[in-house]
Amino acid sequence: MSDSFSFIRRESLNLPADDFTLRKRFIQWMAWTMIVVSSVGLLPLIIFALTDQRYLGVIVVGLVILLNLVWAYLAGRGYVEMAAIGLTLTILLSSLNIGTAELLVSTLALVSAATVGNRWLYLLANIIVIGNWGLGAIEVVLMNPGVFPQEVYAFTIPMFSLTVVSIVTRLFIVAARRTTEGARRTTDLLQASADVGQVISQILDREVLLTRVIDLISDRFDYYHVQVFLVSETENQAELVASTGEVGQRLLARGHRLALGSQSVIGQVTLRGEAIIARDTDRDEVHSRNELLPETRAELALPLRDGDRIIGALDIQSRRANAFSESDIQALQVIADLLATALRNARLFEEQRKVARENERLFQESANSLGEIQRLNQELTNTAWRGYLGDRSAPAGVTLEQNYLSENVQWTDALRQAAHGGQAVRHRDTSSQSIAVPVTLRGETIGAIEVAADEGVVAADTVEMVQAVAQRLAISLENARLYEESRAAALREQRINDISLQYQGVNSVEELLQLTVTELSESLGAHWGSIRLSRQPVANGAHESAANDPTTPADDGKPGDTP
Repeated sequence: MSDSFSFIRRESLNLPADDFTLRKRFIQWMAWTMIVVSSVGLLPLIIFALTDQRYLGVIVVGLVILLNLVWAYLAGRGYVEMAAIGLTLTILLSSLNIGTAELLVSTLALVSAATVGNRWLYLLANIIVIGNWGLGAIEVVLMNPGVFPQEVYAFTIPMFSLTVVSIVTRLFIVAARRTTEGARRTTDLLQASADVGQVISQILDREVLLTRVIDLISDRFDYYHVQVFLVSETENQAELVASTGEVGQRLLARGHRLALGSQSVIGQVTLRGEAIIARDTDRDEVHSRNELLPETRAELALPLRDGDRIIGALDIQSRRANAFSESDIQALQVIADLLATALRNARLFEEQRKVARENERLFQESANSLGEIQRLNQELTNTAWRGYLGDRSAPAGVTLEQNYLSENVQWTDALRQAAHGGQAVRHRDTSSQSIAVPVTLRGETIGAIEVAADEGVVAADTVEMVQAVAQRLAISLENARLYEESRAAALREQRINDISLQYQGVNSVEELLQLTVTELSESLGAHWGSIRLSRQPVANGAHESAANDPTTPADDGKPGDTP
């Protein structure tokens, strides 16, 4: 068969596999039935043809047999639509020419048209077959004017019987197809949901995930267009992020978006958080027409939820009005919920991946600068403690001897060795032995502890205990130092605030200067202080020239100079 007829194979008919197989088998069965019926009637025709030399009937019946063989062959090759039309027309023509089996052939013609024919072929078959029997009845009536011939029942009864058979068969076939289609669609919905769930479990990249899901929905249910919108985080807009086909790529390229709450299914679904359906786009005002999608006749938008928050919408468009049944909506909402969950997982995965990369970068930077940080810590600790100990008026040391505590800043040899070496030191003399361990804070030694005991007391576990105490002592000492410094800073701040409050009651420059010098001297314990106001300092010999210039200092600021 030429490829020019490939448009009528199953792929172009969009038939489910089971429906296609049943139609193919029915056509083959009906074709062979006609071949058998025609063959039974062919033998008498051949005998009569040999007697009266009339071969037209033989030729017609032979042609019917040949045509039915062709239709059976085409059906077997997958050209179901062509075979269905040819078989129905062949049986129709046969019903007009086969006399003895006319009722049987008429029944087969109507059953074939009702089973495998489309609407127009079915109507044509009924008009031809039932009309033929009706014309026969009219002809009988016209041949017997004035009386009602009994022969008319030979036409009217088969005519009504064929009508009932045709209608019942058609209704049965339509109901069976709808039932089969409903069951098939339910199965496809369940399978699609399972496939979406499988895709979700395998893909964590958002772009790949969205593309796979919308292509899967479009392919499984033969929808005109499928796309996904996500609510923008910075704007009150629903932005297109995935769309099927070439049109979808054009929409993505131009940054297609719709305002939340706008007069469109996307605007309404992202506002309300519930499914929005435009069952007939020619009459539903909620549908917003898109010039790139002119064939849309029905549109369904389903919310994508992340908890209580609407993060986007799944938009599905069909070429058929009223294309979405309740079961379709329920199943597609399940898919939309799965997609929303997958988007959340993809978002969390991306955030974790960014955090992991950032942590890795920070770890690498920390590893590269760890030595410098340790050095700075030691330097800062050393500087802080040097300054702290230098500012203390009391000695920073204590000695316990014969149960008597005394302040003592003298360092024994063991204390010096422990402080300089940074390790525990054992010292033994004739009557006792001692252990000295450094007090270390952030790698910097700030002191040392020495404990002396009788011979035989100091052991390995004692050294560990003293070292542990030294570690905790270092932390506590640092806390105490910080507390003292923060307290001193608070006192200074309080004194500054007190001075500032006194400024509020003074209105002259001289009083402000006098108040400032007095308060600073009292706060700092200073025995001398001065304040000068000037734009530029001048030399000591310029007193007279600067006497009339309030902005020029008159002396060098030391006691005893003439003001």
